[in-house]
Amino acid sequence: PNGTTIEKNLVRNIQGWRSKDQERSLDDIDSGSVHGRKLAEETPYGLTMVEVTPDFFDETLPPPTGKIKVCVVDTGYTPEHEDLPDTGDMPDLNGADFHDTLDPDPDKWDVDGDGHGTHCAGTIGAMGKNNLGVTSCNPDPKKFSFYIGKGLSDQGSGSN
Repeated sequence: PNGTTIEKNLVRNIQGWRSKDQERSLDDIDSGSVHGRKLAEETPYGLTMVEVTPDFFDETLPPPTGKIKVCVVDTGYTPEHEDLPDTGDMPDLNGADFHDTLDPDPDKWDVDGDGHGTHCAGTIGAMGKNNLGVTSCNPDPKKFSFYIGKGLSDQGSGSN
């Protein structure tokens, strides 16, 4: 009443706490997000950090003469992810479960209980120019193929 009270007006969103004056407006639609909600695909910061762009083979290196085979060994792969190739986009998508060699059903490479393998595969090969999620180093699934090795458990651990 007699004094001045300063209150920070904070907003909680998926990125954490930020002040109300940092809240985005509808003018941000052009930049691809409104109130923390992404409206178009974006380039992950990891691609910038390793100096790779989605046009890497067109701008930096000559395009390969054939399909590149990319092997990702991690916690598995989720082919139902909206931004990743499935066998319809990439007929030669394949893999193997190396984590549990005693498992009577060793074909669980396409199950990712942890999500880290799917994340890594997305950085390498998320489909680009589809206005979904993120783009990747190899945004065109016609130019490469994945071989997924499940080398870690669904909890992200492994041993030799």
